[in-house]
Amino acid sequence: MSSFVIKIFLYIFMCCILYASPLPHIIGVEFEKQSTKITFNKSIQKDIYNFFQLKSNELKRDIYDFDAILSAGNQNYDFDTGVKIRIAQNTPQRVRIVLSHNEEIKTKIEIKGKIAHITIITPNALSSLFPTVKPSAPEKEAPKSNQIPKVAPKSSRIIVLDPGHGGKDCGALGHANVCEKVIVLNLAKELEKELKKRGYKVYMTRTEDIFIPLRQRTEFANAKGADIFISLHANAIAKEKHSVSSGIESYFLSPARSERAKNVAALENKEDIQEMNNFSRETVLGIINSQRLYASHRLALDIQFGMLSSVKKKHKTFDGGVREGPFWVLVGALMPSVLLEIGYITHPIEGKLIASNAYQKLLAIGIANGIDGYFVKNFN
Repeated sequence: MSSFVIKIFLYIFMCCILYASPLPHIIGVEFEKQSTKITFNKSIQKDIYNFFQLKSNELKRDIYDFDAILSAGNQNYDFDTGVKIRIAQNTPQRVRIVLSHNEEIKTKIEIKGKIAHITIITPNALSSLFPTVKPSAPEKEAPKSNQIPKVAPKSSRIIVLDPGHGGKDCGALGHANVCEKVIVLNLAKELEKELKKRGYKVYMTRTEDIFIPLRQRTEFANAKGADIFISLHANAIAKEKHSVSSGIESYFLSPARSERAKNVAALENKEDIQEMNNFSRETVLGIINSQRLYASHRLALDIQFGMLSSVKKKHKTFDGGVREGPFWVLVGALMPSVLLEIGYITHPIEGKLIASNAYQKLLAIGIANGIDGYFVKNFN
């Protein structure tokens, strides 16, 4: 048995444990000025966590252990107060939140419904409760608390772009006999320039007309330590519907819930899906998405909004929505990942549009805007 097959079975086993667990999932983490908002997929009780402290020299750690699954992905953030917070899956059934700080700072937690708030209490915050007391010298630096929370610089964000198909795999064929692989490679190069201009570190799974097996594309992204993975494609439809099917769609990995999603995925999967038989494929697609589904969904929403906002300034592009789909190219990605269908190559008007450089520039700006929005809102 190959090492790859062993890894897949081990991964499936771990995902089964997580997926079958009745524990609540952490589906969102937001960092505010002096607090962290943790969103669960269902209401929680106060007994969901254990709290304890560790001290070493002048550093103190407040540790909150939650009986939960971290679907939102590991989180790291440095507050202006000097507190560092780290959130990670400590064991298959425990999420550990560690806040490192000095002795003058305290933390507290409040739970209401599906939300848990962990708040940092600084000496400045305590003095604000007693306005008649004169602030001490260190407290004169309080205006810092009014600053916008810092976001990690874009230069530390790694994005992997995956132009679909390539080489022997033409992808869908447009009206002018232009292959999907050509259009998406040109778009990827345009998007790479736009993202680099904004300060991101960008890698592409292919920069020329070569065929790369689907599994190797996410392996490449994992090896680069990517923060997000974006696979670029153009949609297609049966000949009798060429004139009516159009629009931009964004997908994230999930077992298909509609015939439309299954049909779109089948077109993108067909050249490389032989690696596993149908039973194995459905098993993996049924559970492997559980850890990254929520983060990928948020990413897809932000990019879909960005693309439409950009192209609709000049074109009446249809909003095909954000959808779930069993896309094999997204299986194995260890980071939030999406597959973008930038339009229908088979549509007589849209097919020509998505092949044009001017339209691709609008798409690139929109995708980049969506990526900016995702990082600003999620800080991961």
